Amino acid sequence: MSSLDPISIQYPGPSSRRSPYWRTLEEPADTPRFREMLAKEFPHGIEPEGVHRRRWLQLMGASLALAGLGGCRWEKEEIAPFVHRPIGRVPGKAERYATAMDLAGTPIGLVATCVDGRPIKLEGNPGHPLSLGGTDVFAQAAVLELYDPDRGRDVVRREGKRREIASWDAFRDALGRFLQSAPEGRGLAILAEASSSPTLARLRRAIDVRWPGVQWFEYEPWSDDNARLGTRAAFGRPLQPFYRLDQARVILSLDADFFGGMPGAVRWTRDFAATRDGTPDRMSRLYVVESGHSITGASADHRLPLSPRRLALFATALEAAVKRLASGEKLTELAEVESAGNPGKADAAKFLAVAASDLWEAGSRGLAAAGPAAPPEVHAAVARINDLLKNRGTTLLYYPVPDPDRPTHVRAVKRLADAMSAGEIRGLLVLGGNPAYDAPADVPLAERLPKLEFSAHLGVYENETSRLCGWYLPQAHFLESWGDVQVW
Repeated sequence: MSSLDPISIQYPGPSSRRSPYWRTLEEPADTPRFREMLAKEFPHGIEPEGVHRRRWLQLMGASLALAGLGGCRWEKEEIAPFVHRPIGRVPGKAERYATAMDLAGTPIGLVATCVDGRPIKLEGNPGHPLSLGGTDVFAQAAVLELYDPDRGRDVVRREGKRREIASWDAFRDALGRFLQSAPEGRGLAILAEASSSPTLARLRRAIDVRWPGVQWFEYEPWSDDNARLGTRAAFGRPLQPFYRLDQARVILSLDADFFGGMPGAVRWTRDFAATRDGTPDRMSRLYVVESGHSITGASADHRLPLSPRRLALFATALEAAVKRLASGEKLTELAEVESAGNPGKADAAKFLAVAASDLWEAGSRGLAAAGPAAPPEVHAAVARINDLLKNRGTTLLYYPVPDPDRPTHVRAVKRLADAMSAGEIRGLLVLGGNPAYDAPADVPLAERLPKLEFSAHLGVYENETSRLCGWYLPQAHFLESWGDVQVW
């Protein structure tokens, strides 16, 4: 029997005092089950002396060498020099170009640093009004998206569960055959993302002239529809608000994330930071009412957490309070009146009274804003509050929207799904986005898409929408294609 035979080892029982330490709870009990388990862990036939140390090192060395050889493979690439070098280009020298990125219809100016024609870094364009030299996380991630190996590379044709690589010519022929069966484009629809490109608007008008039967729909999950509806209710037409936080001394945010979740956040972040340089006459005060945590809420001087269903009530009460101040009344007892003896409402009522008084005292240097997710009635109330403050031209600007008559994005995608269900739409071109994934839950777009006679999706990635369409078309990245944008 080996000297390391576990049966020959004597373990202290529960009454033994030779060792106060136990490796497991079963060891002090010294049960037959524990001894059986120990015997299986150290079988009799295995001897440590069975393999010599030198032999063991030889085997391990050979294993490591073979593993290293397996990792020395690389993909074969051919590097070809320029036949005619571009004029003024020096190999390895960085060059900078002005460009722009369009995100949900809101552009931001950028400066791309390129080496040998390849973008490697994006910075803000100091001359662009929505950048002022800054960028956001989406612009910084755009370089990673450009070189992402998971990007779509080939035209893909799908028939049921079969997926095959096709060509642009094959897609062109398929689209041509469908248009031959659709006089003037009747039965074909285009679903596009929001875009500020004048060229895309011109091409849309050209399609209307060439194929008047084609229907154009626009859908964007990150939409400004509530702001458009709110300004229409307040002024009779939709307008695009733009905030000048560098001129504001008192700011009230109703679920508006100026610094993270709204178009124009880069500009507004820099404007707000300019008022926090320690100069007493420039220092601003920020009130935030929100239902969740945000970057703006973390930067607030005063923050009130409020459920979304109470946000509209707060906006209505705030408008009433500002009107009372405009008529010369005082709000000294507002907190007591609004809370009505309810301790749960006392904090909100006190916050409302202080914020309303502070806004009114700031006058044209005050500013109220609502976030994109706030309902239209909140945007309408905020617009009327700003009119009472007479801050238009000082802390608030309004710009006309380029397409004031378009339906809301939710209504547009619902109309499209209804037309597909009724058989009015037999073919669909999806330009960007992923509507099969982010369309509203009560819109059966994903159910209707596979049943169409012809469908194609243009996108940077193959996603849920691509898998439901008959064709997938790889989209060129904005850093590798020509494009244009238009600021408000």
